[in-house]
Amino acid sequence: MRELVSSLVRRSLPGLVEATPIDDGVRGWIERGSFYVDSSSLPDHLQLQNVSLADFLPYQTFDYERFALSSWETISDYKANANRPKALSWPLLKIYYSGFFGGHALMRALGQAIVRVEPRQAKRLTEIGQLFCGDSFSVSPGNYELRTEQAADRSFVVTLKKAAEGGGAHEVFWKRFNAFLGELATDVAADKEPNANLVIAKIEELQSLLSSKGLNNGSWLSSMRNEINYQHQYGVWFPFDVNERDADHVAQIKFRDSSAIRLDYNARKQPIQAFCSGSAFLSALSFEVSEQLAVRSNNNRAAFIRKWQRLGAELTA
Repeated sequence: MRELVSSLVRRSLPGLVEATPIDDGVRGWIERGSFYVDSSSLPDHLQLQNVSLADFLPYQTFDYERFALSSWETISDYKANANRPKALSWPLLKIYYSGFFGGHALMRALGQAIVRVEPRQAKRLTEIGQLFCGDSFSVSPGNYELRTEQAADRSFVVTLKKAAEGGGAHEVFWKRFNAFLGELATDVAADKEPNANLVIAKIEELQSLLSSKGLNNGSWLSSMRNEINYQHQYGVWFPFDVNERDADHVAQIKFRDSSAIRLDYNARKQPIQAFCSGSAFLSALSFEVSEQLAVRSNNNRAAFIRKWQRLGAELTA
């Protein structure tokens, strides 16, 4: 959807696709970057101050590009393998992962993320935190919500807030992504953007699908993935029990404009169609944001843009 893409691109980190990516992404920045821990921080809610965007951006770019590229590659591989009439298990799982990777890319484009903090990163955060917050300050490994904001002095603040326990990595991500969408809708309304009503309506439609079957935290796609992958439900594994409408829908999913993808399926009555469409929409949205960022850039020699163009050439060869 063009209007939603514009809202996302407008809020993306400046210079994201021009920066030269540094391996290991944000976790590498936590280990090697320059920042201090604000004295008001808590071990599960840290404010990392005096962050230079030039220092932070290459690490965030690494994470952004790996998710954006893998989303596009996965949807393309899905298209090549979705032509067996009733064997829908792997095509469905591939379309899910394309949307999952695409959702990660969208958050990272806007300077946000779910980051798995491992013991090495927790150790450095603890060591720096103890300098400003006292010897009892101790950061534990786990999943953290990351946000970036520009301070009054034009430096950046990176916030790390420990994600609520419970559920696996996928459920943690979808909970945060659903909240991310809600915050985006609030910002669009507050900024009185052109076509704000259209953008907010599409966000709410997406949130409604993600929250299907009473999963108000937005994790329905993950729940259905588990039912397909681990419980072998919906008749998509041999011996097959798939109706023609579902089989046709999966076979006809194309990598197309997000505005052409319906999100109004009833997940209780049409679970396979709803699952496919929600995942495909996020994949398409991620692609369109990456395309716009690449088009807007004046640096065709930037690492991400060269990889993006190369992947496109390989997928269309």
